[in-house]
Amino acid sequence: MLQAHMVCHTHWDREWYKTRMEFRPQLVRLVDNLLDVLETSPDFTSFMLDGQTIALEDYLEVRPYHRDRLASAVRAGRLFIGPWYILPDEQLVSGESHIRNFLIGRQVASAFGEPMHVGYLPDSFGHPEQMPQILAGLGMDTALFWRGASHEMEKTEFFWVAPDGYSTVLCIHMAHGYGTAAGLRSPSDDTLRRLRTMIGALHEKSSVDSVLLMNGSDHILPEPCVPAVVEAFNRSQDDCRLLLSTIPDFVRSVRASLPDGCKTFSGQFCYGDRSLLLGGTLSTRMPLKMKNFRVQSTMERVLEPLICLEKMNGGVFDFSGYQTLLWKYILRNHAHDSICGCSIDAVHEEMETRFGCLEQLQRQLLLDTWTRMQCPAPSDADAELLLFEPTQDRLPCYWECDVDFDTRLLSSVDFSTSTIVGHDATLPPAPEGIAIKDENDRDIPAVLLSVSTGETTRYDDFDLPRVYRSTRARIGLYLPGFDYGVHVLRLSRTAAAQLPVAEKPSCIENEFYHISYRAGDAGLTVTDKKSGRTHEGVHAFVDMGDAGDEYTYSWPTHDSVFGLDLKEAPQVTVTHAPGGFSATLTWKGALLLPRSLADDRLARRVETVSCPFITTVTLTKDVDRVDFDTCFDNRVQDHRLQVSFPVGTTCVHSSGSSAFSVTEHPVTRPVPDSWEEYPLPSALTHGFVDAGDGAYGLSLASCGMTEYEVQNHDGQSHIALTLLRCVGWLSRDDLNTRHGNGGWSLPTPGGQCPGVHHFSYSVTYHTGSWRQADTYAQAERRLHPVRLHQLTGTLSSPQNPLAFVSQLPPLVRLSACKPSETGRSIVVRLYSLADEETQLRLPLPSCVTEAHRVSLREERLERLVAADRQLAVTVGAREIVSVELVLRAVKDKAI
Repeated sequence: MLQAHMVCHTHWDREWYKTRMEFRPQLVRLVDNLLDVLETSPDFTSFMLDGQTIALEDYLEVRPYHRDRLASAVRAGRLFIGPWYILPDEQLVSGESHIRNFLIGRQVASAFGEPMHVGYLPDSFGHPEQMPQILAGLGMDTALFWRGASHEMEKTEFFWVAPDGYSTVLCIHMAHGYGTAAGLRSPSDDTLRRLRTMIGALHEKSSVDSVLLMNGSDHILPEPCVPAVVEAFNRSQDDCRLLLSTIPDFVRSVRASLPDGCKTFSGQFCYGDRSLLLGGTLSTRMPLKMKNFRVQSTMERVLEPLICLEKMNGGVFDFSGYQTLLWKYILRNHAHDSICGCSIDAVHEEMETRFGCLEQLQRQLLLDTWTRMQCPAPSDADAELLLFEPTQDRLPCYWECDVDFDTRLLSSVDFSTSTIVGHDATLPPAPEGIAIKDENDRDIPAVLLSVSTGETTRYDDFDLPRVYRSTRARIGLYLPGFDYGVHVLRLSRTAAAQLPVAEKPSCIENEFYHISYRAGDAGLTVTDKKSGRTHEGVHAFVDMGDAGDEYTYSWPTHDSVFGLDLKEAPQVTVTHAPGGFSATLTWKGALLLPRSLADDRLARRVETVSCPFITTVTLTKDVDRVDFDTCFDNRVQDHRLQVSFPVGTTCVHSSGSSAFSVTEHPVTRPVPDSWEEYPLPSALTHGFVDAGDGAYGLSLASCGMTEYEVQNHDGQSHIALTLLRCVGWLSRDDLNTRHGNGGWSLPTPGGQCPGVHHFSYSVTYHTGSWRQADTYAQAERRLHPVRLHQLTGTLSSPQNPLAFVSQLPPLVRLSACKPSETGRSIVVRLYSLADEETQLRLPLPSCVTEAHRVSLREERLERLVAADRQLAVTVGAREIVSVELVLRAVKDKAI
């Protein structure tokens, strides 16, 4: 007999067309009502709180005295919570954030009872190809989703295999969404007919005799009439049984009757064939996505690894509470209507505030960590810098920073009089030159760029702020490759004169590239010295109209490309850093762009506006990469701005980084006979893009911009990186690329992204494939620069126990180095980009006593036996591997 499992639930968008605080009273009413229904109506068997636990925290901020009622409902199996902290957009956030989302969701749920162990992902705007491995590693074998299915997915049940070839989950496609039985109201004849129709439609697509009815939708309160509706329906049917059920029970029913021969799919699920994908959110409100990149990078690649280094050197600072707090703040901006940029302006203004708070706390915790890692003993050097290398590849770079010499106390508080008093802060003569050595006595090439007077305020827990005056030197350092981890640079004064500055008025070059600009050209001319190829039109601005909304890009019916304002020739200047470490071409000009769409939205206005830009193009000694930084003043509306780079060959697919992977995308996407959203060529990047034919190609690094596309024209492929997509509506129903509305038709002038924006990105031309040329490492070097901090004393421990990370092969990448959830060990997470198995042998630091392979949940799987202090790890093709390093016990002490 056909069984229809009805699950009562709500889909809780924390913020969307209202702010989180405007939604808060509705959430409180929902949970108040739910608890009353569960406690007074035993026939109302259960309710699912949307697969996330943040709603519990939000509710308990208002009703803290109802915690026990919630816990009782969870323990009784009446209220289903988790497994996530929030329901994220799966595409735009890092792979690490998915794992932390689960770990924090589990942590919050543990105070109430057991969370739901199903990969419930009802409303994400696409699903990355590694999600099966993420779910399996977190202990979940089933995924439920709505958006992103293709026409090839004929049945609602199928298997999804990850790029490693064996991590597989059962997928259940919610073909009609998560509100198939919402708004029942009463057991009327109309209600029963509607249920019969929906059950028939779902059964037609299913390969089993169990279908899922979802009684609930966005922000909808529980309907107490549901048991009566179920009873009335069952009285009227002989061939179908309607059950009040749960997601886990429905999954068990499906698995029990799943036929042989279910199809298996792989790759990302990002199709608009059968439901709205809302893929324009890859580039909506790009400044928010760039801020998200910064806070994720600081957390994953700097702050957590520094805490691990401190622990490995004997420190016992309790970071666990900060770790949870920081990740909660990050995750609160990862809900799909938040990070996707498809909410009202007030929501995204609050996101800006949250990002600002995150950056403040991260900055302070980094300063505190630097301070704990040093001791007050004086150094025999004139100054010392603590350098943290966050990448594994030992690649050189040029870096500029300020260093203070001859620091003198300027003002402090006299406690006896409660006044701020001044001190004699006369400074000695400034240094004339700089010499630098690292901890291994290796000379670090450097040059003194400028000297001034600076003031610094120092803070102490047992004193009020003190102000110091010093000689502030701006120095340029050519940093050779360093092992991953912490290093010390020791600075000394010298009488060395400045090195002469080479002058080339119209071009820049290094060992790998020659770059010039010719007046009247749309872009730069770049000669790739490695291959001898010359590329014209590099970094051409491409601006087109956007008649879409926050969800979806849509071209105006009548559109054309705009770019440089050639009536006024762009200004080009060239500067060379002393010492020949780097050279920069500065390109100043303007884009002449239509002011906005016309009133009928079919074309752009004839009136144009000049939008200034400044692009700096930098080449560094011994670095096979061209670095771009662009400042653009957006003074127009309803447009999409891209920068385009010729590849030098024609390719059939491109590659873009995603969660724990580099995903291939076809350049030409087939258009199905029917679609809900037109298959646009735009694709996701987490910072790395490549296009090529296997013999030659171009790799691109993007610092926070998350959308690109590859276009074939003029006899070759071009990578177009989206800088801005500017629209003024949350949703509209008149798009050329989508059927119907994606949400509510509300004006969002902030979505036009007015004002000045800064973008950073790089390109590398290469022979062979990107794997053969190791361009992923060059991208990582650009995405995660070194961090430098001036010491006021000396480093308390010169050990760098994480240096072994730099012995990883190029295609096995570091994802995380974090304090474990238990707090007494650290977890190193790696992921492979190789298509074959890799055998690792890494030297264990002396502070490590045990090593274990662990799951993504950090549950131990196997003890890793190390011979001669060598850690032997097998990393499968495209596999994610986590290793727990147990540290030697240290004395408990407060820091």
